[in-house]
Amino acid sequence: MHNRLMFTICTKESLPALFEFIADRNKLYKCLILGTTTAQVQDDFENFEIDISTFYLKLEGGEIIGAIGIQPDKHIYGPWVSETHSLKVLGQELLDYVLAIAKDLKYDSVGPYVDGTATETIELFKRNGFKIEKQEYGMKCTKNNIIQIDTNSDLECRLIDPHNPESKDALAIHLECFSPINFNASNWDEKMSNAKYLLFGCFKDQKLISYSIVLQQEVELYVYYLGTSKDSRKIGSATKLMVTIREWFTNSVFEKIVLNVGITKQEAKTLYEKVGFRTINDHLIFCLY
Repeated sequence: MHNRLMFTICTKESLPALFEFIADRNKLYKCLILGTTTAQVQDDFENFEIDISTFYLKLEGGEIIGAIGIQPDKHIYGPWVSETHSLKVLGQELLDYVLAIAKDLKYDSVGPYVDGTATETIELFKRNGFKIEKQEYGMKCTKNNIIQIDTNSDLECRLIDPHNPESKDALAIHLECFSPINFNASNWDEKMSNAKYLLFGCFKDQKLISYSIVLQQEVELYVYYLGTSKDSRKIGSATKLMVTIREWFTNSVFEKIVLNVGITKQEAKTLYEKVGFRTINDHLIFCLY
């Protein structure tokens, strides 16, 4: 039986210390796709709407020595452990704790995102029965990687005003292409009204056929989604849309654009490489328990 008194639930007061702890640990073993500075970690928590009340801290002498979170969407964040403690031992204790919580909540599955270079963390999850479900490449484009390419002149790409009816056309394509976990009909208007999101669209004969949601982070743009209507593919709309996003980026204060692409989606990876993206890290792994 797990003892929840062994852990402290994260609060607003302990949040700055948690951000600093995660940033420090990510510099060393890339436990998760969160930042390596305190500001970047805070930005990630806000952008990905991470619920701090489902983060649990292990303290020693008032200092954080371990942290882990399990979100309502069933994603595990962490574990992170201090340099004076063993991931094999304390990491196991943290993982056992959230797995017991998941069992109490009757979750049918849980899983973490882990950087492919975090071999010790990956081994920890494997020892606990986690299996690789999805692999992704992390890619980026900087202002030094711009490649000029020809695009379909019959297409028009531009930013979409979130209050314009075209925004709902983008939602329709999104629901056609992706699971409605993060963006759906009930939260679309609210999220698109948030200034941190940019909504780009590609039009043919004034009809929206492709869209992309781009997240503005501290120093980078993150291509959150890119989708094309099923009856309008193979005409270069995704390429033209990425070129438009890249041009917007070139004239911005941001330092780079980043994205993730499935390791089996070679056609998409080739598209991104064509417009100047380069693979920057080993694939990320999503494990299913």
